[in-house]
Amino acid sequence: MSDSSPKDRSWDTHRSEAEGVEEHLKSPGTERWIWKQGKRVEECSPSLGFALTADPETGEAGLKLAQAKFCRVRFCPVCQWRRSLMWQARFHQALPELLATVPDAQFLFLTVTVRNCAISDLRETLKTMGKAWNRFTQRREFSAIEGWIRTVEVTRGKDGSAHPHFHALLLVKPSYFKKHYVAQSQWLQAWREAARLDYIP
Repeated sequence: MSDSSPKDRSWDTHRSEAEGVEEHLKSPGTERWIWKQGKRVEECSPSLGFALTADPETGEAGLKLAQAKFCRVRFCPVCQWRRSLMWQARFHQALPELLATVPDAQFLFLTVTVRNCAISDLRETLKTMGKAWNRFTQRREFSAIEGWIRTVEVTRGKDGSAHPHFHALLLVKPSYFKKHYVAQSQWLQAWREAARLDYIP
């Protein structure tokens, strides 16, 4: 892809990553449903159809995706990359209205996680983390949070295990830093209690 359009090198990168994921999911001894997920990733975006378009601001010619077949597997780097682009676009569209409503808004970036788990346990682990997040947002530490957006990222450990974690953008008013500030150690302890962990994540 990058040979035809250097600006679209990301396609090559994520397709290459998908090949690694597919091999891992289809490795000997994996459960049947995981193997099927790997097969779907293998067949994801085998070919892409692009249309030649012009940038409305610069007039520069470029390629725009017009036709493709995606697997929509949560583990697929290609599909997750495209999903992140969709949510980025939605966020940027909503941002002007948000800032007009809360003009003095400020943002905090928060990451919470749990211990690595086997790929076969990832689905259940994410469900458990989702319930923990619901409890987390009901805690006193969240009382000054005006709003938030959360995403899930799963990286791969050196031993092939999955490392799931939540990234969240929290919206606060300036008064948060004077009256309601929560230290990093407090956030960590709050997540530990909400996730009912017997270790420091």
